[in-house]
Amino acid sequence: MWELTTFQYAGEFLNDVYRRVLGEQKVSTHIVSRLVRGLNRIFTGLLTKSQDELILATSGSNSQAKVSKIFEEAVSVPRKRGESVTIKANGGDSVILEVCLSLSPNVSPVSLNLQLIRYEFLSRVADGALPGSFSRECYEDILAFKSKLLTNLDKRRAEEQEDADTESQLAFHILRLNGEGMLEKKIVEVNTQL
Repeated sequence: MWELTTFQYAGEFLNDVYRRVLGEQKVSTHIVSRLVRGLNRIFTGLLTKSQDELILATSGSNSQAKVSKIFEEAVSVPRKRGESVTIKANGGDSVILEVCLSLSPNVSPVSLNLQLIRYEFLSRVADGALPGSFSRECYEDILAFKSKLLTNLDKRRAEEQEDADTESQLAFHILRLNGEGMLEKKIVEVNTQL
């Protein structure tokens, strides 16, 4: 029935996400994976099939760019080393998608309110729709969510002192799609010595 409406995923959201979360039940991993695939497609601007990790990428200068091929970090979807991506209740009757980047209390989780329109948007993008074709407002909300994640990633790096590199070379990873649609990283090194 829902396939005939604007919101093709409304029944799934209502029954398999909203009611389950408010009933303190776990949401299916295939639903979380689909939302992560949608986020990865928006975060990178590439039609990736990657869904086991949330990929944080930038364009080098602007996290709001449509295509971001400079790899920053991969966040594990299942709980691992303090990282996770989950769907849970946010008190009352709202549902959030929460991304944890660290076990440290100084790096708080980042959450995205998961209303029906955002759920529909991420699901459609995961299935191949172009982000701008459904909702410009949702697209901008997801890019703002990405910016919050990148800010918290910087906090985690500062705490872990990952960037304490005294070498004279700068290295970064460029993202590209392989033949199966999965993201791959290619390292690029820049010598900063004159």
